[in-house]
Amino acid sequence: MLRAHRSVSESEQELRRWIAQGQFAPDELMLRWVADRLGRQDCRNGYLLDGFPRTMTQAEAFDQQLSKLGHRLNHVIHLHVDSETLTKRLLDRQRTECRPDDVRRTIACRFDLYKEKTEPLLAYYRQAGLVRPVDGDGSPEEVFEKILRCIEDQKPP
Repeated sequence: MLRAHRSVSESEQELRRWIAQGQFAPDELMLRWVADRLGRQDCRNGYLLDGFPRTMTQAEAFDQQLSKLGHRLNHVIHLHVDSETLTKRLLDRQRTECRPDDVRRTIACRFDLYKEKTEPLLAYYRQAGLVRPVDGDGSPEEVFEKILRCIEDQKPP
């Protein structure tokens, strides 16, 4: 969604700099974009969010947005992958997709941000009974199948 939102406006240029440095986009901006995207017709029957929310501020505000709409989260998928494997995947992605933000310095920054800002969300969502652990080792197709099985095994009431 972030990459699709890029244009030549000043705020999007600023966003490009944040992404290139491995930083998160501002909470207010992410919340506005997600709310806009989820209001579209193709999201009426459900959706999958990848990489959102990433901060407690986003999670709490998103819960409020969902509540106002009469919606709720059904699952929070937690992919378990060791940092060495993740680093290799991101460096491979940089080579195949020419992603300027997939370099060792930026990857290390992302890991630090994850520990500080995103990892605390696991406790928040565990308390709500939403966390679904999935082994992230394997090909993209294999991991996708694991996610589907996990969701199917844990359908909400």
